[in-house]
Amino acid sequence: MIKDPSYWRRDLIKTADALERRRHQLRWNEISFARTEQPIMTAFYGIRKMLEAKKASPKILAASVPILEYRRRPDLGNEVVAPILQVYFDLEHPKKCDRVLLFICHQVIHSYIFSTAVGFSSGFEGIYFASDRLRNKHLFFITAQTLVNVFQRVGNDPEADFSPWVEERFPHHRIQTAFPQPERRPIPDQPDPTAGQ
Repeated sequence: MIKDPSYWRRDLIKTADALERRRHQLRWNEISFARTEQPIMTAFYGIRKMLEAKKASPKILAASVPILEYRRRPDLGNEVVAPILQVYFDLEHPKKCDRVLLFICHQVIHSYIFSTAVGFSSGFEGIYFASDRLRNKHLFFITAQTLVNVFQRVGNDPEADFSPWVEERFPHHRIQTAFPQPERRPIPDQPDPTAGQ
């Protein structure tokens, strides 16, 4: 359970800002690729944790994200084991689609394929990804701008709840434990005692 999602959301904003700068970065080395991959992975883990802990608004949970989907080439029946994307997937015929945010979180967190795309005369352009479960059927792509937008949207979510928490003191340390709030149930309408008078 997340104690205070505001810290998680704050890091999402920082990641969005960093990726925005990467969009304009022209010189890339191995460190650049690693420093781009790491925060994206961490950000999607944090988003999934907030969604599953109900620390994001229903609007965020139901939000659809535009991505591209590529089909596996039908003439290659063997399993994708060393993902050379141009060999295994039809990259010339992408399909535009919308997926819910939680789906994308699962795909990135459990990714067998995760590839950072950088333009020859531009900066960070997006990521190709597919989970271990779907890698033999589909490949997905999300643009850098969409990533920035998603992280900003979740990071600025005004309806995210604060979790109640308790602190306990053990003999050698203290702990703070967050716990979920009970489901909110609508209060039934009460009869008006003055009705009919």
